[in-house]
Amino acid sequence: EAHATRLKFYADFSLGITEDLLAHVAHNSEEHVVEKLLQARYGATSAMHQLLVKWRGLCKLENTWEPVQNLLEDVPALVKRFAAQNKKDPAVKSMASAHGIA
Repeated sequence: EAHATRLKFYADFSLGITEDLLAHVAHNSEEHVVEKLLQARYGATSAMHQLLVKWRGLCKLENTWEPVQNLLEDVPALVKRFAAQNKKDPAVKSMASAHGIA
C-alpha cells in the first residue's frame, strides 16, 4: 500500500496529461479513508445528524464530525453496519430513522 503523496507522474508527452487532469488528481488525492465510525450526534448548530469519524493513519485528535448524508454517499456499508451495531443508542436511532437506514 502506498500513499498518494508518494506517487510521481510518468513524464511522457504522448500521454496528453493536461493541467485539468493534474488539478483533478491533486484535488482527489487529499481524501482520507474512513477507518471506523465512533459515535453519532445531532448537531444543533448544523441542524443535521453527524458521525464521529476515525480516519486511517491519523491520530484520534484528528477525528472529525461528518454529516451522515456525506458518509452515506461515500461509505454506505460502514454507516449501515454502525447503525445496526448501535441500534439501542438514541442518537443512532434518530439518525437511522431520519435517513431511512434499516
